[in-house]
Amino acid sequence: MRTYNKQIVENAVAYIAQRYCEKAKKHIDQVVLYKILAFSDCECVRTIGRPLTALKYYAEKMGPVPHTLKTLKSEVYEKKECEQENFGKPVFVCKKEPNIDLFSDYELDILDKYINRAVNENWTAEIASEISHREIKSWQIAIDNNYPHKLMDYADEFGAEFKNKKESERTPAEANYAIYAALSN
Repeated sequence: MRTYNKQIVENAVAYIAQRYCEKAKKHIDQVVLYKILAFSDCECVRTIGRPLTALKYYAEKMGPVPHTLKTLKSEVYEKKECEQENFGKPVFVCKKEPNIDLFSDYELDILDKYINRAVNENWTAEIASEISHREIKSWQIAIDNNYPHKLMDYADEFGAEFKNKKESERTPAEANYAIYAALSN
């Protein structure tokens, strides 16, 4: 079981920042980074039954926000204002080589999928937010229930029926998630 782990989060952020900068030739905007993390975590929940980073996301107007990253200090990456690239909005910069041994090949593929998507689709904060509104079920459910700033529930990635399914009716990812959730509490 993987619960929140500062090392995993730091190295995932550094990996995203490094790979994005290599591909886009600019540092990654805070909002775009947040969405890549949320997409990656939610896809891992839906496919293998546990999030990649185990960050807790809040449903905010601009989409999922991992509040932990607002204050997390790291030796692997830094968050800074970058007037030249992002009009003074925060960007993330990789400071040292991320430890990719913390991640499976599958997890790295998921991160790369969303990094590539962000670069190829030229995500801005607004575009990334709009896409997250359409594609992340747990955000939609939190917002639809009029809970802005509410902690999102990864279980909602499986849809509303998940919580009412019998154990024998669950997919392997749903069964894994049920175990993950029980052990995380």
